[in-house]
Amino acid sequence: MNNKSNAYTMIIKQTYKNYQKENNLKLPDISEVKYDKTDEFWGKFNTQDLYNKNYILHICDDLLSENKKFMKQILYHEFTHLSDSLRFVDKSYKDFECIMQSYSEYHAAEVEMIERLNEIEQPVTLSSDIYHIGILTLESFMRQTFEHLFRDTNNMSNNLQPENFSYNVDNIYHFCGYVKALQEFNIQYDYDLLKITPRYALQCKNIFDCLLKDEIVIDDIYNTYQALEKSILNAALGGLLK
Repeated sequence: MNNKSNAYTMIIKQTYKNYQKENNLKLPDISEVKYDKTDEFWGKFNTQDLYNKNYILHICDDLLSENKKFMKQILYHEFTHLSDSLRFVDKSYKDFECIMQSYSEYHAAEVEMIERLNEIEQPVTLSSDIYHIGILTLESFMRQTFEHLFRDTNNMSNNLQPENFSYNVDNIYHFCGYVKALQEFNIQYDYDLLKITPRYALQCKNIFDCLLKDEIVIDDIYNTYQALEKSILNAALGGLLK
């Protein structure tokens, strides 16, 4: 590990301490921070590692060149995954994986957005500038995220050949988490789930209904995730799943 990596590892671990203090949490130590040359993520914990209680944080090298506010948003997202994992680690791995891909992606996105909104001057509106990769308005960010959701659901509706199989539901849960965070700041963002492919519109509506309630029920989130997954696989397999 070079001096730059050492310095950033210290910053990351101090940010982790601050996250715990802000949220009144006592979490396990991060055992290692690995810096990866990748364009697939900004930061992540591997789900299998979390299940095995190996807390290895992977960071994209490029994140170190981004502004500190954006880096903190990404770190808070990942720390939330670690925190969530402790709640569900006693479940079977299959159930754990489903919950981490659904509820935890939503929750981590909510925390990430709250941190993003806390960084800007009050009052926050859709016209406020936020820090992400560069600076853009909150409304632009939400529109782009919905466009990613739209793109991913369209891609999954076109799963006609195994070699072109697409499965990426992250933006469904991320967008919902962002909407929830905006609601906590009394910001209304209008979106229309009927614009997405009809094949998945009902499943997405059911997911949003579960997650945007005042009281979240994990079993309901699990069931709506399973329904979406089954629908995606059925589309790819020509309705072979029952």
